[in-house]
This record gives sequence, structure tokens and C-alpha cells, in this order.
Amino acid sequence: MSNFHDPVRQLKYLRQTLSQNKKPLGFFLSAGCPLAVKMPGEKWPLIPDIAGLTKFVSDELKAKDKKKNNYDLLLDELIKTGNKNPNIEDILSFVRGLKQVSAGAKDVRGLTEKDLTELEKEICKKIVEKTNVALPNRETPYHQLAQWIHLIDRGDSPIECFTTNYDLLTEQAFEETGVAYFDGFVGSRQPFFDLRAIEDSLIPKHWTRLWKVHGSINWCLNSKQEIYRSTEIKEGDSCIIDPSHLKYDQSRKMPYLALIDRLNYFLRQPSAF
Repeated sequence: MSNFHDPVRQLKYLRQTLSQNKKPLGFFLSAGCPLAVKMPGEKWPLIPDIAGLTKFVSDELKAKDKKKNNYDLLLDELIKTGNKNPNIEDILSFVRGLKQVSAGAKDVRGLTEKDLTELEKEICKKIVEKTNVALPNRETPYHQLAQWIHLIDRGDSPIECFTTNYDLLTEQAFEETGVAYFDGFVGSRQPFFDLRAIEDSLIPKHWTRLWKVHGSINWCLNSKQEIYRSTEIKEGDSCIIDPSHLKYDQSRKMPYLALIDRLNYFLRQPSAF
């Protein structure tokens, strides 16, 4: 079997696929995308990759002296599970897993429920600090994608963008380019997650779909366990970033499950690309 691929043939195939206006067409934007944004040497990357983000959070939260703090203890316990090099998503999931079983217990692996709650908030706070940035100009790859989406006529098959990123770079590029999009939230004062619109496809056909499957730095969980989208992070509310064990309404699936279902539905469509 040959491992050779003709680049010209592949390019023609890609162009032909992108020119179709009836086939389901989606883009997946992953953690490495912000590294493609050109920045002055000392300011690059705009947002680090997962390894870089993990290092930033750990450097910020680890004890500054020889005495270990709760974050160091958490990492030690996570490494004991067999994960020798955990990333920030592993760490967050571990915190939330321990938090879920800590209710009513004196402590779990040496950490109390209060300790775990504070750790989760601090980790999320540091993630927001590093990812709450803006694109430097309107010539970025994000804007180029937004311009292409804005100009192409897709008929009855709108573009769907899936991303595991928490940042707001895609939203910035869409809005600055004039791309109408739907991200699962509706409303103007305190936009709420509209599960029915997603499951039943009750969305205007000319709107691009933006599905943030790992949450976003501007999604919040308030004291009533209600999830909403905000223009600012309010004191006391938790950011919804990374798949979480948190639930807010058992009869309505939380955003993560609904958006994963949406990704599965898209991939199952005939001729989806």
C-alpha cells in the first residue's frame, strides 16, 4: 500500500468540497489555532496550547516555597492515579470528580469540599486570565475564516463550527466581519441556554452555528445552578469551562452533553465534511 498522496489532487478535492452549497460543512477549531495568530516575538503566542496553559496555571498556583499547598497535594494525588503528566483538563476533571464525592465527607484524599471548591475557582480564574484576550487586528486566520463564511452562499446548509477552545476569538472575528451566528444561548439581559433550539434545529438558516463543546470563559453558573452567558465574570459565579460533572437541571441536559450530541449528529449526516 502506498503512503503517497498527490497534493494537487487533494487540493482539488478540498476546493470542490468547499464549493458545494448543499453538503453539510463543518470546521473544527482546536487548542492550537490561536498559535496561528501572528504576534510580536515577545507577545507570541496570543494564547498558549494546552501544555503551555497547564504550565502557566501550575506555575501560578504551586507553592512558592518548599511547603506544599493544596494545589501541590492535588497534583500528587492525580499522579498517583497513573497520570504522570496531567494537563489542565485532566486536573479540572479530577478536582470536580473529587468534589462530587466530597459532600458529607470529612475529606477526600486529604482535601475538604471547601478546599476543592476553592481550587476549582482558582484554576478557572487563571484560565480566564490567560485566555481572555482579543485578536490584534482584522487580518488574522480567524477573520479570514469569518470572511469566507460571510461571502459564501450555503443555501439551506449553514456552516457549523465546533471548537474545544474557551476563548472568545471566534466570536470576535464573526462579529467584526458581520457573520450572524448562534451559540446555543438566547436573550439579551442574561442569555440562557436554549436546548430545544439545538435539538430541534429551530435556528435561522442563514446563521452560522458555533458550538463550544468544552464551554467558554463567558459562560457562568450562578448560585441557583442556572447557566447563562455574560459579558463579564461576576463575583461568586463559576465559569463553565471544560467538561464538568456539574448539573443544573436534570430534565434538560447540560450544555456539554447537548453539544456533543450535536457533533455526533453532524458527523452522521450523509456526505458531511
